[in-house]
Parts: sequence; C-alpha cells; structure tokens
Amino acid sequence: MVRQGGKFKSQEEWDGICKEAAELLERGKKLSFAANKLGVNEKTLHYNLKQRNLTTRAQGNTKGAEVPQTATEAKLEAVREELKKAVESKEGNVKSELQLMLDNMRKERDQWLENYDTLQKDNTRLEVEVRDLRETVSIKEKELARLQGELNRAQAELVEARMVNAHTVVDDRQTERITMLKRLIETQHDVIEALL
Repeated sequence: MVRQGGKFKSQEEWDGICKEAAELLERGKKLSFAANKLGVNEKTLHYNLKQRNLTTRAQGNTKGAEVPQTATEAKLEAVREELKKAVESKEGNVKSELQLMLDNMRKERDQWLENYDTLQKDNTRLEVEVRDLRETVSIKEKELARLQGELNRAQAELVEARMVNAHTVVDDRQTERITMLKRLIETQHDVIEALL
C-alpha cells in the first residue's frame, strides 16, 4: 500500500490509476498533467508506473525519448522479475497458510458453539427434572404429614380408650390401623430420602 493524500491506496487502486495515466501519456500528455488530473503526487505516480513497467513519458515527445536498455539494465530487470516472482510465490504460500489457520479456527468456533448449545439443552433438561423432583418431594412430604396426623390421632384415640377403660382389651382393629400407619410413614420416609 502506498500513502497518497493522507490515506493509503491499495495495489488495486494504483493499478487503475497507472492504467489511466498510461492512456494519458500515450495521447501525448505530460506526467505532471496526468498526476494532477488523477489527483496523485507526480513522483509517486512515476514510481508506480515504473513498478508496473509502464511508460513514464508522453508519447510523441522527442525531447525525452527513451534510451535503449544496456546489458546491465537488462540483467538487473531480469533479477527484478525473478525477485518479484519469488515474493509473489511466498505471499501465496503465506496466504494459503493463513487461510488454513482461519478455516481451522472457524471449525473450532463452530465446535464450541455446538458444544455450548448441547450444554444449554442439557442444562434446561436438568432444570426441568429438578423442578419435577421438587414437586414430587413436596407431594410426598404433604402425604407424610397427613399420615403422621392420622397416626397421632389414632395413638391419641388409643391412649384415650385405655384411660377410659383401663380394664378393657384394646380393639385389634385400632392396633392394626396404628401398625399400618407406621409402615406407611416409614415407606414415605424412604421414598423422600431416595428422592433427595
């Protein structure tokens, strides 16, 4: 990139500018005219035209006709071309390596997003299960409290019956009922412990 007029111009922009300048020069316009018309610095335009092996002089201008290349200049130009090709080759390799790294990073990001979505779904499922378990425990605790109340009433009735009639034999049905309630309470305790 080349800085021109406070901002940098890309190689593609300079390609277009140089093409227009070459057309102006072919029509016999001077380099200074082309630079002014295209809004760029004359020296920078000259440099970029040379970089692209384009003419830097107005056509038909005999004062500054180009001198034929010497053998040294031809060798120098050949070396420049080889260097340019080597740099372009290296740039291509670097670009392909960077693209590969970018592709790998995108794959990793996609995998992380997929894992995150899976974790979110699992988290939602677990929240629903915990809520359901809390509701079940709440229901079981209410049932346990109800059974405990029945047991307390049955025991109170038994104690009252014994007090009223100390010599009367306790009714087998009441004893059976108390035993059954105790078993239900123990079962409910076991269920609640298993849920927790």
